[in-house]
Amino acid sequence: MDYTTTQTGETFVIALRGDWSVKQSLIGFDPPTGKSGAQAAVRFEADDLGTWDSSLLAFVWAVQRWAEGEELRFDIESLPAEIGNLIALALNTPQQRDAAKDKATKPFLDRVGVWATGFGRGFVSAADFVGETVVSLGDLVRGRCHFRSKDFVQCLADCGPRSLGIVGLISLMIGAILAFVGAMQLKEFGAEIYVADLVGVSLAREMASMMTGILMAGQTGAAYAAQLGSMQANEEIDALTTLGIKPYNYLVMPRLLAQVLMMPLLTLYSLALGVLGGLLVCTTVLDLSATLFLQRIAESVPLYYFGMGLLKSLIFGVLIALCGCAMGMRCGRSTMAVGQATTHAVVLAIVLIVVTDCGFALITTLMGV
Repeated sequence: MDYTTTQTGETFVIALRGDWSVKQSLIGFDPPTGKSGAQAAVRFEADDLGTWDSSLLAFVWAVQRWAEGEELRFDIESLPAEIGNLIALALNTPQQRDAAKDKATKPFLDRVGVWATGFGRGFVSAADFVGETVVSLGDLVRGRCHFRSKDFVQCLADCGPRSLGIVGLISLMIGAILAFVGAMQLKEFGAEIYVADLVGVSLAREMASMMTGILMAGQTGAAYAAQLGSMQANEEIDALTTLGIKPYNYLVMPRLLAQVLMMPLLTLYSLALGVLGGLLVCTTVLDLSATLFLQRIAESVPLYYFGMGLLKSLIFGVLIALCGCAMGMRCGRSTMAVGQATTHAVVLAIVLIVVTDCGFALITTLMGV
């Protein structure tokens, strides 16, 4: 298990000797220090080569990496054919193909065209998913949408009771933070009582629904993408189609209905915990009574603010469910694709939630509401 490197003209000759086995100590490749020209090459000699295993493959791979870095021609014709086949297989992995593509710099217009084509395909895929979901909603209205009640109850539990802890904790902290920030500014003007207005209006109109939406995007939206993506990778969705079961009715609808039903309730729960956080700060830092704080909130927060928050929570629930299910249903058939689908579902849902909330704020401001 040894090798020697000699230079003949512009060619580096690597002579392999003995039996190569991983049971012995692995041999690393020591690059030669000779000069190489434009026509330089690396060639193997295997006349004295005995038995071999993956240790020889690792050595040949190291030599090839060095040859690529030095821009040398790589010749393995004298090696056993099996080694050449295995090296070719290693070079044909998706990672190697992507790396080779990245090395070739494409013109700007080509990159723009690739981006535009990908964007168009994504838009068509999203439109197709929304259309299939609308058809499933039609089946639901006509009583033709069939899914297991057990799955629906499971989705309700994931969207509701199992989310109370994280939603309650974050809402409590956000309410306390709003009260702290308001107290620091309003205390200078002797207007501490208006901290209740700040907490109540911001939570009822904006923060409760948006906080709940972002938290649920990271929890149930990611769970939907991972669940459906794993089923897609395992070809379970194809099996449902083969059995004559509509995947959108059986998989998407229970998750969509559960998310839409639970989001308003979670928003009310978030609102209550946020007000409690502001109440705790006001009673301990500003020495305001709890009765005065709650009375001020009841007077300063119009009832339709609560309606706006609940309406937005319904829309956010639809966006979360659609993003999670769409990424899962359009997932590739590998574990890496499942992870990417989960990440994309969370990011897309959060972006859509923030953009939608900004649109609501702009429209209501222009309308003077």
